[in-house]
Amino acid sequence: MQRAKDYIIFSLDVSSVGDARHYIGLLSEHVGMFKVGLELFIRSGPEIIKMIKDMSPAGIFL
Repeated sequence: MQRAKDYIIFSLDVSSVGDARHYIGLLSEHVGMFKVGLELFIRSGPEIIKMIKDMSPAGIFL
C-alpha cells in the first residue's frame, strides 16, 4: 500500500552539494523521490546519486 509521501517529489534544483545534503537530510523521510536538477548533476556528477542513496530511502529521478 502506498502512502501519501510516495507521491511527493522534491526537486533538488540547487547549485551546491552542501545545499542538497541539507534538503536530503531534512526531507528524506517525508518524500517519495528526489529529482536531481541539471546544474547540481553537472557540478557533482554521479557522486550526488550515491549521496542520496546513502542518506535516504527515497527514489531518485534525473
